[in-house]
Amino acid sequence: MTQSFLVDARTQAKDNLDARNDLELIAAINDGDAAAFEALYFRYRNWVVGLAYRFTGDCDAALDVMQETFLYLLRKFPGFRLTANQRG
Repeated sequence: MTQSFLVDARTQAKDNLDARNDLELIAAINDGDAAAFEALYFRYRNWVVGLAYRFTGDCDAALDVMQETFLYLLRKFPGFRLTANQRG
C-alpha cells in the first residue's frame, strides 16, 4: 500500500508552502509560532504514516501512530532541540 491514503485535497497544497528548513521551523515553534508546527506536520505526516504502516500493516493503526508521534513532539515544545546530525 502506498502513502496516498493520507492525501487530502484540502491539505495537499500546504505540504510545501513554508520554505523554512527544519531547524528554522523548530526555532520558530520554540518561539510560539503555531504555523511553524503545522508546516512541520504537513512536511512529515506522510513519511511518518508510511513508516508506521510498514510496521503495523494497518491503515487505522498507522494513523494512530502518526497522531501519537506528533502529539509527543508537540509536548516537547518549547525547549526542543534537534541534536541529530543532518546531512546537507
